[in-house]
Amino acid sequence: MHHAINSTSNRQGGFMKYIIVFAVLAAALAYFGISAADIIESQPVQAAWRVAQNLWVDYASPALAFLWERIIVGFLWEGIAEFFGDVDIDAEPAGSATGTPIQNGD
Repeated sequence: MHHAINSTSNRQGGFMKYIIVFAVLAAALAYFGISAADIIESQPVQAAWRVAQNLWVDYASPALAFLWERIIVGFLWEGIAEFFGDVDIDAEPAGSATGTPIQNGD
């Protein structure tokens, strides 16, 4: 039990650390008269952002979608359905791209 309390406080301390670092960074930029908007709108940052977007759209997103649909939903769903017995294995779980959408209490 004592370990769980320390784990929670460490996570909260980590979050507070990020807030403090962000505040110090913002104060340093303001002190030296550096505009964060100018940095974000600069050509090198915009070029890096376009590269990151292209990598996500062209490579990471399709790979993650494949892993989700074929491995998680496909492979694991069949195992879970077989484990519980009365579940229709051919039916896709709600919320998958090929299955039925999740309904909000309708």
